Amino acid sequence: MSFQQDLKGKVLVVQVLGESNYEFTAEFFEHVLARCNSENLGVVLDFSQTDFLSSSLMGQILALKSSVEQAELPMGLVNPNTMMRRYLEITGLAVHFKVFDNSDEAVSGI
Repeated sequence: MSFQQDLKGKVLVVQVLGESNYEFTAEFFEHVLARCNSENLGVVLDFSQTDFLSSSLMGQILALKSSVEQAELPMGLVNPNTMMRRYLEITGLAVHFKVFDNSDEAVSGI
C-alpha cells in the first residue's frame, strides 16, 4: 500500500492506494498528521483506489479525525468502499464524517 498527496489550496488530498497493512498505517498517520498540523491544512482522504482497509488503518483514520478536530481543521472522506461505510454505520461514526463522491467536491465541501 502507498499513498499520493496533492495540495489543493489549504487542503491536503491524500489518495490511499492498494491494500493497507500495519507498517503502512503508522507511516501514513504520522505523515498526514504532521503535515496538516505544521501547515494548518484540512485533509481529504480519497479511497477510490483502495482495495482493502485494515482495522488498524480504520483506527488511525479515527485518531486522525480526532486530531484534526482538536486543531479545528476540516476533514472529509472520498469514495469509501462498502466495508468502510458499513464499519462507520455499525459503530455510529458515520455522522462524524463528511463523505463525498470525488475529491473536488470534498475540497470545496469541507
